[in-house]
Amino acid sequence: MVGDRLDFDIYPANKLRMKTIRVLQGMARLQKPKNSDYVPTMTVRAVDDLRKMLHKKQ
Repeated sequence: MVGDRLDFDIYPANKLRMKTIRVLQGMARLQKPKNSDYVPTMTVRAVDDLRKMLHKKQ
């Protein structure tokens, strides 16, 4: 799951045991995790960073 919000994107996906990637953008970048359920598997600064990482793995 890729998302920018801890409450609407990362938390629900973590509860479903999905891998989560948080993109730091907009006002949501200021959110702080409430507890470990809100911590993403990985964090990137921009969507383009994610694209670059995926191309490196190929």
